[in-house]
Amino acid sequence: MPENTRLSGHTLRSEGAPFSWTQNGGRYVRTRITWTGKGLCSCGATSEELTSNNARKRWHRAHKDAIREGQADA
Repeated sequence: MPENTRLSGHTLRSEGAPFSWTQNGGRYVRTRITWTGKGLCSCGATSEELTSNNARKRWHRAHKDAIREGQADA
């Protein structure tokens, strides 16, 4: 059975869909034209620009690992 990787308060928005910051709206919106965009965690953390959903999922997994190890702010 796979290891449970859930962490309370840390959910990857839209299963790793790309998001970009809007200047006029002042918020992150889903990018629908390209696969490049940022990953968003429900805790407010954002990834750098990544080119695939899988890359954003890998970022989120590493983010949660860092939280568990006390290397990042919760």
